[in-house]
Amino acid sequence: MKDVYVEKFSAVLDEIHTFRAYPQIKVYVSVLLADHVEKTDFFVEPFGLRYMSITTTTAAKELGDNCLVMAGIFPGYRGMPESYYIDIGSGSYSAAASATGSEIFGRLAENFDMFSDGLRQISPPTFL
Repeated sequence: MKDVYVEKFSAVLDEIHTFRAYPQIKVYVSVLLADHVEKTDFFVEPFGLRYMSITTTTAAKELGDNCLVMAGIFPGYRGMPESYYIDIGSGSYSAAASATGSEIFGRLAENFDMFSDGLRQISPPTFL
């Protein structure tokens, strides 16, 4: 992951009220998005199957992260309803929060739809 990606995403998220109101979530999501810039393998297996086989906190966190990217950046990908990603992502973050006591995972679980809505407010660059 490149630091410049984190800086750019942080600046973009600063423009969105949802993330300004939750600075810890803004930092987390900036890093998450930067980490996904060059990933091409996060939709190898259907998320529903991955959700049903979660056995570790890391797997729960990663699935929640992937669902947040899909719901917020690529809603409707492969014809899946937004609720698919929201339900699985929220449940995954809830599992991670239960296992770790993490306030960030708990907040992401409770407000998953709000944060994915916030991500949808990102405008694509004018050169695309």
